[in-house]
Amino acid sequence: MNKKSKIILEHNSYILAISYHDYRESIGGTDKVILSQKEKLYKNKISYLFLFPQVIRIKKKYVLVHMWEVIGDGRSFGIFSTEEIIEELQELSKEKCFYSISIHHLLNIYFKDLYSILDCFPVPVFFLIHDYYSICPQCFLLKNAKEFCGIDGYREEKCKTCYCYPKVEKHQKQMLDFLKRYEDKLSIFVPSKSAKEIWTHNYPKWKEKVEIMPHVLTKGTYLENRKPIEGKIRIAFVGQQIYLKGWDVWKRVQKQYKEEKGFDYYYFGHIKEKLPNTNSIEVNFQREGQNAMLKALRKNKIQAAILWSICPETFSFTYYECFAAGVFVITNQNSGNIEAMVKKNKNGIVLRDERELLHFLSDPNVLKEKIMDWVEKDYNCPEILRENDVIFENRFLAQEKVERKDFYIEDKQQELDEKKQIESMIFFKKSMILFYKWIKKWAVKLFY
Repeated sequence: MNKKSKIILEHNSYILAISYHDYRESIGGTDKVILSQKEKLYKNKISYLFLFPQVIRIKKKYVLVHMWEVIGDGRSFGIFSTEEIIEELQELSKEKCFYSISIHHLLNIYFKDLYSILDCFPVPVFFLIHDYYSICPQCFLLKNAKEFCGIDGYREEKCKTCYCYPKVEKHQKQMLDFLKRYEDKLSIFVPSKSAKEIWTHNYPKWKEKVEIMPHVLTKGTYLENRKPIEGKIRIAFVGQQIYLKGWDVWKRVQKQYKEEKGFDYYYFGHIKEKLPNTNSIEVNFQREGQNAMLKALRKNKIQAAILWSICPETFSFTYYECFAAGVFVITNQNSGNIEAMVKKNKNGIVLRDERELLHFLSDPNVLKEKIMDWVEKDYNCPEILRENDVIFENRFLAQEKVERKDFYIEDKQQELDEKKQIESMIFFKKSMILFYKWIKKWAVKLFY
């Protein structure tokens, strides 16, 4: 008699997705892509099985315990060892069509366990680039987490004064080993041309395998928000209140021009800090839907936004949401795809640094003239932002829709049985993970 799977999926086919944390509990771009992928596939009667690591380390360096937390069709199924995951996938695939594996991120992934899963199932593997973790453990390419250090990966002279230096060479080797090991079955996706240029600069051998697939597509023309500006300019900071997105720069702008009568200040995103003289508006796509930010920007008729990422964005949902709301975007030369899209669509200005930004904003009339000049000459903002269906259908479901019952790999079973740990040890590891999660939860409540 066949062993019954502990993981219950609603539909007769599924894909497996892997990332570094629970996509349901965060509001970053990676989480937005994963949620969108899950919802789109589910609507097409394809289940979404999602894994993310639960890790306990010693001194933040040595892995003591590595297991997987499992989410199926948005429902939690608990903690599993790698051996249990393989068994569950084998059981599921006796009755269901296993299309492909999508790897969204490799942070905190124990590669030996990942390889065990990938080696057991002859399905296509899609590697999606959301940031530059595959180039450097500092995934935003910020030296000492403070300033952009260029698009190169490991370089002795550049890296030796950075806190990542002890591990960056080993990290890049690990990534190369991963790419080489699955070269024949791996497809690599980046969301923009600028991301492809940076990634292939570091991995030129894989240039022909890298495809550009933007997360959203644009359609139509948005005809609102084009009236002459009367009175104050509605200017906003859009996105997360964190250093790498330029939040500190935004606060300095407001501090310097707090008495400036030419601006109405707004903030859109998750409110952790409220600033004086600022209209702070909570926006959360997890609760309000994928277009929550676009609707909020349009409703409040925002005219200008500072998108001051200090590191190269691979895509930037906030840029496209501003673009579709008819917002003039102010950014800097290190912001990656934001800079590239502002130049391409001519819907903003690219400045060198913070000093130039402060000078530019010193006279609101200069910004007002820039906005109206753009509206009259180059306005081309889209009416609709829609998900890129190609990502979900034409590639991730590249296999024919047939019942695939050949993934229960008998020749792997003996090897799997030999390496499977006794149940008591697995139970002990799970208990450690659950206790560790409980400690972290209460630490956050007590000290933050």
